[in-house]
Amino acid sequence: VEGDVTFILAGVVVHLGLLNLPTTIVAGTLGAFAGDCFWYWLARTGSARLRHSRSYQRATPLADRLTARFGAWELVLARFIFGARMASSIFWGMRKLSFLRFALFDLLGCLVWAIVLIPLGWWLSNRATRLVGEVKRLELWLLGALSLSVIVFLLFRVIVRHTMNPNRTKL
Repeated sequence: VEGDVTFILAGVVVHLGLLNLPTTIVAGTLGAFAGDCFWYWLARTGSARLRHSRSYQRATPLADRLTARFGAWELVLARFIFGARMASSIFWGMRKLSFLRFALFDLLGCLVWAIVLIPLGWWLSNRATRLVGEVKRLELWLLGALSLSVIVFLLFRVIVRHTMNPNRTKL
């Protein structure tokens, strides 16, 4: 399974110790590559229908600009531009880029993407764990302050009632 959030969540799972980092990076790279190959193949075999889709129409100008400037390296760069990854695979499938060339550039992009996002997820998870610990500590302090406030309020109320009640008996 591929996607930005999936890679970041995979980093969290690595941080929890359920997976190891190298295996997760390889699995993420291959999963992303498989997804890109699907879109490349779909575009290569059914380009007429895809050419008229709204998402392709929206992403084509960006892909054209990046392609004019970077050539097939655009496949690597598209990973880091929101909304361009899938459109890029479709774009190159429609342009009939050879599969070997597509695979080389796309695998490189998928690997770089996994190497950046999975450790980012690990790092964010580590920070989140610390934050949760600090929040738990703060919750205990707040619970103590709330408990003390309730006790003071109830004591104040008893004292006020006792002093304001004209029918009180003297001890």
